[in-house]
Amino acid sequence: MRYGFYIIFIVGLSLSNQFNQDDLKQAKVVEFISTKTINYIENLKDAGDNKYYHFHKQLDAYFERARARVSLNNIEGAHSDIDQILSRDSEYWDAYYYKGKLFMMAGDYASALPYLSIAVENGMDLNDLFLLRGIAKFEEGWGDRGLADFEKLLDRNTLSRLDKFTILFYYSKISFISGDLDKALQSAMDAYEINSHDIELLKHRGNIYRLLDMPELAIKDFNKALSLGYNNRDLYFYRGLSYIQLNNHSNAESDLAKYLSLSGNLDYNRPQTLLEFSIVKFYLGDKDEALINLNEVIKLIPSETSAYAYRGVIHYQNKSYQDAINDFDIGIKSGLFGNELYLYRGNSKFYLEEYKAALEDINIYLSRNPKGEDNLYDAYINRSIIFYTLEYYDDALKDISKALEIKSDDGEAYVHRANIYRYLDRINECMNDLNKALELGEDHIDIYLSRGLINVYNQNYELAEKDLDIFLNNNQNIHRDELLAILKRGISRFNLKKFNLAMDDFNELLLRDSSIIEAYRYRAEIYLMNGKKQLAKKDLEQALLSEETIPEIYLLKGMTELSLNNFNIAILDLNQFINLSSTGDPYYFHAFHERGLAEFFIEDSIDACIDWNYAAENGYSKSIKFIRKNCNIYSEVPE
Repeated sequence: MRYGFYIIFIVGLSLSNQFNQDDLKQAKVVEFISTKTINYIENLKDAGDNKYYHFHKQLDAYFERARARVSLNNIEGAHSDIDQILSRDSEYWDAYYYKGKLFMMAGDYASALPYLSIAVENGMDLNDLFLLRGIAKFEEGWGDRGLADFEKLLDRNTLSRLDKFTILFYYSKISFISGDLDKALQSAMDAYEINSHDIELLKHRGNIYRLLDMPELAIKDFNKALSLGYNNRDLYFYRGLSYIQLNNHSNAESDLAKYLSLSGNLDYNRPQTLLEFSIVKFYLGDKDEALINLNEVIKLIPSETSAYAYRGVIHYQNKSYQDAINDFDIGIKSGLFGNELYLYRGNSKFYLEEYKAALEDINIYLSRNPKGEDNLYDAYINRSIIFYTLEYYDDALKDISKALEIKSDDGEAYVHRANIYRYLDRINECMNDLNKALELGEDHIDIYLSRGLINVYNQNYELAEKDLDIFLNNNQNIHRDELLAILKRGISRFNLKKFNLAMDDFNELLLRDSSIIEAYRYRAEIYLMNGKKQLAKKDLEQALLSEETIPEIYLLKGMTELSLNNFNIAILDLNQFINLSSTGDPYYFHAFHERGLAEFFIEDSIDACIDWNYAAENGYSKSIKFIRKNCNIYSEVPE
């Protein structure tokens, strides 16, 4: 990179063509006399006078005329004179020096360097020569960038204040480029002591202060440069960056906007400014404007990972989760936002129900020991919900409990933990959390779901129906437990003898999911009560197609077949119930009574009497009248 800050101004001071009228008159006189001398000696040579004295005198005249022509702004003529000297005497070292100066005046550092170096290598020891060569090396990025030349000059006591200022300034810039900001700052401060009103120095030193994280001092230098009438766009860029360091986003926005208004599309710093402007807009809450500029930055610099990071966060805040994930996949490499991008990406995947992928990101976030309580809380809450969704209830319980240790006044978290306790059959703890949620003013519909299901478990059917009604009337048909709630409300209504309402629940349930066998069971019972035996049989047969086994279905099927006079089938179904049940089942001895009836109707009186006796002996009193009427022996259980 070239750093042509003010080289032409510096060289111009050395070779100034801004002369007063007396100087111009003097230059014209010198040019006239030198021309006369050159022509006179040329005539002597033509006449055969080749004395060395005349030869050297002519070279000196060319040199003096070249200098005069610079004063008269005839640079082309000056070059021509120097070329005449070098074509006649390749060891006229002053000509090399002056030829280099002429190129420096035009900012042609590459052309100047060889001439200046030849002059130095051949013993010329002028302060101005080393200064010019140092500047040329710096501007061309050649070798040590002029460091040795500037250091040589700094050891001399013969420097003018202006030259010393220039050398210190360039020495500072060399240190800056090499990354030694402390040395760069010291040299810049030494230069400032000589000239505190040099605008380029103020800009340079301000930038060093900015990079050394001293934004207040940087802004002071930039302000001074602007007060001196320097309306350079880069000053607004650097000052804007300094304001960003101070989190003064309003002033940063103003400066960066000013820079953008002054710069063109090809300006070197424009992409970086657009990025910083976007970030400022981001922190000022202007997400739409930030997004527009970030899109532009990514077009200009597709590899700028920080732009993806900020744009991803905006997409995340806008709930555009897939766009957020796409940006985070790249932006996460920027290292911005600490490890929060893993959390945001994990949350985005969670909201898109990509639970396993979400779990990986949240695990990475938590494994890196994050500190912020709000984000930690969110991470544990969301991971708990993921575990809950994946049916890892013990892991879900650990995470939700950690979340509540961080923030114990979140009613919704208690609702979530209550759901986990319910799945773990920890009913009392579930009810405690539901009550805590209600104390905190929470009115989440899951409260009514969990409490309703617990009331069904405790056979409090009136309370269960009321809670499940509230849940189902306020659910948006997206809850994972909605069908379970319909089933349990139907069961509650069945036990409350609200058979028509129960039938409505079972019909809706089976319309939405034909695999719920408990619904077939209860609907079959209602059909049987209403004498719809074939419909009951059809439901029970459908239920038996499931891989899940509910013994009571065989009992109901047996009773239905018995009522349809299918006695042998009834016996088979009742046998299945008896084999699958135990004496603790409230319908166990009822099954023996029903099997006895089926056996009686196929004229197997002996087995019928045995079954009735067994049922009666164990407290099923309805069997007694059948024994007395159809059997010879009845063994009563002693009281």
